[in-house]
Amino acid sequence: MIMGIYLGALMLMSFVMMMIVKIALTTTRTYVEVLCCSVETERWGTLSVDGQNAVDIGVSMPQNVYTTHLL
Repeated sequence: MIMGIYLGALMLMSFVMMMIVKIALTTTRTYVEVLCCSVETERWGTLSVDGQNAVDIGVSMPQNVYTTHLL
């Protein structure tokens, strides 16, 4: 029972962190587009929230946090 609650909280936290990462990436990209020239924007294009890379970042970050936390 306690493990179920713990796992549920873990999944919820990873989802919340994924959303935070996505929001952070969107704002970063917007700031880069506003502040920097098009060359800089091209360089940051890999952080696009619509693209696969941002999804990878969003999924892998919470898992790394939890593995270090559990170890």
